[in-house]
Amino acid sequence: MQRLTLPTDATPPYVGGAGLLSTLIYPLQSEAEERAHAHGTLCAAALRLTTPDDAPFFLPAVLPFHAALADGGELFVDRLLNRIDVRDKAGAIATPAIWQSMHGKLDRLPQGMIRASMTEAFSKATSLDWFGGDDRNFRGRSWSPSLPVMHLICSFHFAIWNGHQEGHDVTLEQVLFNRNLQRAIVAGSNVFLPHVIKCWPRIQTKDLWLFQVQNTDLPVDENLGAAAR
Repeated sequence: MQRLTLPTDATPPYVGGAGLLSTLIYPLQSEAEERAHAHGTLCAAALRLTTPDDAPFFLPAVLPFHAALADGGELFVDRLLNRIDVRDKAGAIATPAIWQSMHGKLDRLPQGMIRASMTEAFSKATSLDWFGGDDRNFRGRSWSPSLPVMHLICSFHFAIWNGHQEGHDVTLEQVLFNRNLQRAIVAGSNVFLPHVIKCWPRIQTKDLWLFQVQNTDLPVDENLGAAAR
């Protein structure tokens, strides 16, 4: 099992937010290099969103590596956003199974509606051109890589829903800068985790992620670099 621990308050908040997002985007052990690059890219993107006068953190604590990246030309953010979109759609397909695991058998549907199996959900996603290609392409390239972080995906979904209930949107910028939001997402992921394992017990343990808050006794994935430790 892989682990990610949010850093302490002494570290700029974007480091923890970038850790969550880069793990969401590239969760597999085989994607360690891509994950590390995404983490650095997101940290640099966060710096581009700040100015010295209104920075939501102590500027001298900014890591020189991230500052250098921020000055290093164009960032490949679109590719990261596309990956987040794939995870979001995989989470939408998984939600009914997880909800039933958490709350018991779902209520009866209105007359004329029927429940769709997971296979039918895959086919519908393909017919809507959510992922392109056929079902096998979706299963192999989108669905399977999403399972090790499905609990994190669900927690992001819940944070977004909760934000809507409170009358505001949850943005990527807030994920990067809001420590309380980051901690809430981590806490939520641990609520969803046992239900994800129950629904899909064949998830590869070596790829499965555990998320923690400020627990220095737990190791953190080395591939996120010193910034995330």
